Amino acid sequence: MANNDVQHLLDMLYEMIDGAKNAPLTSDKCILNRDEALDLLDEIRAQLPVELSRAQELIRAKEDYVKAAMPPHGWQRASRRSDSHSPFNGPYLRSASRAYCEQVGVKRHDGGVNGEMQSW
Repeated sequence: MANNDVQHLLDMLYEMIDGAKNAPLTSDKCILNRDEALDLLDEIRAQLPVELSRAQELIRAKEDYVKAAMPPHGWQRASRRSDSHSPFNGPYLRSASRAYCEQVGVKRHDGGVNGEMQSW
């Protein structure tokens, strides 16, 4: 049983307790081989530090992997782009009037003629 991992040893202990005979006149107590149970517990105690150190190595490796994948200054950009121009205070009349002058249809503007285009 030297190569058994902790999970297997715990499963064996569980099966031993689950399969043990009940003590006379009780349903919550059982009779089991003390030496066999103590041997399993000793093996679990011996294997546990190995399993824990392996788990800590995996966690450390994961943290190093995440740290290596992250940009040096985090995910946020170091500097933001500046405004290309100041915001408009009102409608931009030149492009708005050009778009409306090219429209064709009924009731475009008051007094407009159906199908006529005007340039300003």
